[in-house]
Amino acid sequence: MLKKLWLALAFMISILLALLIVGCGGDDDDNGNGNGGSYSASDYFPLAVGWSWTYQDSGTYSIDTSSTEIVAIVEIGEQQYYAMTDDDGDTSYFLIQGGTVYAYDTEIDSNYLIIPATFGIGDSWIGMNMDSTDTAEMTITHSWMTQETEVQTTEDITVPAGSFSCLKILSTIEWGYQVSMNDSVLYSSSETETSYVWVSKNVGSIKEQSSDENISVLLNYTVGE
Repeated sequence: MLKKLWLALAFMISILLALLIVGCGGDDDDNGNGNGGSYSASDYFPLAVGWSWTYQDSGTYSIDTSSTEIVAIVEIGEQQYYAMTDDDGDTSYFLIQGGTVYAYDTEIDSNYLIIPATFGIGDSWIGMNMDSTDTAEMTITHSWMTQETEVQTTEDITVPAGSFSCLKILSTIEWGYQVSMNDSVLYSSSETETSYVWVSKNVGSIKEQSSDENISVLLNYTVGE
């Protein structure tokens, strides 16, 4: 798999975490257990047809808005997925299975982990781990990509949509590839991208900040109606 696909997958994962992993919030950031030791994905990923989120996206040179909405439940390979569209008309698909949330990648026709059924502060998991080697004529291309998520802490933040008590989550994506011929490396490249997302229970993603300083904050939302 070539770098273009790795870049597309990495970008998609970070956006999905920012816009869709929904959790902590309101006045209860230990999931009601009194010790902050366990959270449930069912509380942190509210999905229903008609629910939507709108964000203000700020980059180095521009400020824009973006929206996503859950528009339908669709069947893919005999499994029921929530379909979410964005302003560009692109659709993402999400599966809840045994309480665990997965996303479906149309490029590789496979699911990958977004958030486990239960988790706690300090927990981490590998959402996607790919490693492939392709041979074409006399060259060998080795490509890889790993995405890891870590729940770091709780934190109160204020955005245009209001003030929220949140979980702060770190996403780290590493990818690269190497092209070689006759045991000699012709070209190689690798990158690491990080992003933080603050998520609020029964509301959605509240804020995301990537390593290139792009920031998205919640403007308004329709959830639970």
